[in-house]
Order: sequence, then C-alpha cells, then structure tokens
Amino acid sequence: MKIRPFWVLIHRYAGLSMTVFLIIVGLTGSLLAFYAELERAINPRLQVEAHGRKPMDLPALMEQAEHLAPQAQLQSVWLSDGAAHVSMSPRNDPASGQPYALNFDQLILNPYTGEELGRRQWGDISHCIFTLGSTA
Repeated sequence: MKIRPFWVLIHRYAGLSMTVFLIIVGLTGSLLAFYAELERAINPRLQVEAHGRKPMDLPALMEQAEHLAPQAQLQSVWLSDGAAHVSMSPRNDPASGQPYALNFDQLILNPYTGEELGRRQWGDISHCIFTLGSTA
C-alpha cells in the first residue's frame, strides 16, 4: 500500500467533516453580531425611544437599580440606546449568611427615567420577567 493515497483520503474526509463543523459554527456565531437587533425584535418592551432626552447620570441609575432590587448588589452597567442593562448578584442574607435566591441576574432599566423594564437571566433573550405597569 502506498502512503500518499492513504493520507490524501484522510485529508479529504477530515476537511469535509471540518467544513460541516465550520458552517454550523459560522451560522450560529453570526447571530451574535445581530444580538441587539434580535433582542429588539423578540423583546420590544425592553427598549425605549430617546425622544431627545439625555440619559440619567450613571450614579443615579446605579442607585435606582439597587433600590429596585434590594436583595441584589450591582456588578456592572451596560448602557445602550434605549436600555440600561444592570448586572446583579445576590447579597448575603444577614440572618442565614447565605445568598438570597434570585430568579434574575440582569435588571433592565429605562436609562432616561430609571423605570424598571424587566428582569431576566443574562443571555436568555427569549425569557424576561416583566414588571407590572412597565411601559416601553
């Protein structure tokens, strides 16, 4: 048996199998480039229009987030057009010393008024816990 035809065959089928893998990775990964657009389409209530308003000061927005979720502490804030995404983590319960059980780790606020638009687990684009009376 000659060695070159064997390696040509291995190379061909390895390349074909990698092509299928790369197509799947490319198609699913390309969705990340459109994350904001997909979120607007799936959860339009989590976006508000600016209407020429200026966003709240960052310290006031952070204080509002901690006021709305007293059992959570603020980790980071991402400001985008029409929404402020606040990453939260549970505080420890002073009575038990254990972290509070939270059903969210992201708080979405109106960046112009500080009104809560919703809560959800980060990255879960299809599931959101809406607050009653929120308007977008």
